[in-house]
Amino acid sequence: MRVFKILFISITLILILYINYKSFISSQIQPFLIADLNEGMHRYSLSDAIKADLNFPSLSGPTQPIKMLVGRYYRNEDSIDTAKKLFLDAIKDNPYIKSPQAQLAYLYLDIEEFDSAYYYAKDAFNGIPNNNVHRDIFFKTLVQRKDTLELKESFELLLELAPNNSSHWLGYLDSRYQIVGPQDPEILELIPRFEDQFPDFDKRVVDGIKVIANSELQDLSFGASFAELGDNLFEEGDYLIAAQHYEIAISYAEYEYAFYENAAISYYLGERYDKAANYFTKVIDEFEINDGKSEFYLGILLIELDSINKGCDYLLKSSKLGFADGSTEAYNNFCN
Repeated sequence: MRVFKILFISITLILILYINYKSFISSQIQPFLIADLNEGMHRYSLSDAIKADLNFPSLSGPTQPIKMLVGRYYRNEDSIDTAKKLFLDAIKDNPYIKSPQAQLAYLYLDIEEFDSAYYYAKDAFNGIPNNNVHRDIFFKTLVQRKDTLELKESFELLLELAPNNSSHWLGYLDSRYQIVGPQDPEILELIPRFEDQFPDFDKRVVDGIKVIANSELQDLSFGASFAELGDNLFEEGDYLIAAQHYEIAISYAEYEYAFYENAAISYYLGERYDKAANYFTKVIDEFEINDGKSEFYLGILLIELDSINKGCDYLLKSSKLGFADGSTEAYNNFCN
């Protein structure tokens, strides 16, 4: 009898130690996955993400389901079936926080299953409407459906909940613009109201919206429209103003790496090397592009600032990544 007691206690202690160990390992990676979620990034690899145990515990500190956090990385790797299963299981782990529903809606948009995307996006928005992620994905599905009526009703709800949230206004204006295009009377009527509501808002953004709303640009979001205006200014050699337009485009599409890179190149040609270096570094560190372009420009920039060793390191990286526009030649000229 005593042997069985000792055996039982030993097994229980081993299980407790195992669970504590798994929870500890999982807790080490969770803050990084949550930071990526909050910033809409994927700075960590799938192999890093799966270190977070899916069941010990099933919820993170902020009650975000671990399966949802890990599922984002499977989606980023186009492992659609695995990501979908994790998101659906995450809903069971916490059906109230609505983040898994939003992530599932994004996944269904990826694979063009638009009815399912709308279903889960609406679930997320109806559950917690005053949430920028839930609003964004729901508005995206309404743009795809060209549903101006539900879009307006949703915007009016947001105005009741958070009238001083400028991003709700901009999200609505942007989404409506994608559906109806320029010269829309409602957008033109809302812009002065936006200025009255937010008198301290960045005037460049408001003036740009006025230009876009009265332009001939078609089938573009505000972000893409600002970027196109930036392209035109870049072609005219007005690099610093072009860079400012790319920065405004970033405010609408903060996950579009090309806007950061274009801003960096524009600031580089406009001889604002500090801003250029910041944007090139952001592209390299936060986006998994790996085409060597930003590494090349940052390398040349650093060499011009007499930071030869760092510049050569970036030129070497650019050459190894196969960037064709002279990175190997530049490395041989400046660094050998």
